[in-house]
Amino acid sequence: MPPKRRYSKEAIINTAFNALRDEGAESVNVRNIAAKSGCSTQPIMYYFDSIEQLKREVYLKADDFHTDYITNISGESKDMLKNIALRYIRFAVEERELFRFLFHSEYSAENTLMDSVSADDNEIAAELLQPLFNISKENSIILFRQLFMFVHGYACFLSDHRSSFDESRVRKDIESAVKGFICSFK
Repeated sequence: MPPKRRYSKEAIINTAFNALRDEGAESVNVRNIAAKSGCSTQPIMYYFDSIEQLKREVYLKADDFHTDYITNISGESKDMLKNIALRYIRFAVEERELFRFLFHSEYSAENTLMDSVSADDNEIAAELLQPLFNISKENSIILFRQLFMFVHGYACFLSDHRSSFDESRVRKDIESAVKGFICSFK
């Protein structure tokens, strides 16, 4: 009977994800993940043909984590839009390494920013804005794109420049941006 595998593919992905989160993308390499897993490099290379394949799996895990993070909200629907925007920015501050990996790495090149804005899920989000602000579907899609670009830019600035995160200031800026975007449709 062959020996039982002690290191699962999922455990290796989790170790690499935690290394990324704590130390950045440079830490996701075979030797480091093997050391953190308490194993040789062989189990890692058994499950993954290359470190690039492992990084793609970690990217998917980070993307799921990001989605769960920003959608973990409650409240009135008008506040929900602002809360999602605020959580997106907070993610960039609290999870800098994950944010950079998701949006500033070669792995994000497969999913361009405009692809993200044009994705089917985002069109659904734009459709939710239509009745919320009493605007046309076309304008709700434009509003979503404008708001996404504003929020993403804000998140990048805070993540890259390690500026302090002032939640009340960010919330006011989001509210002003939404009001400005809405006014442009009237």
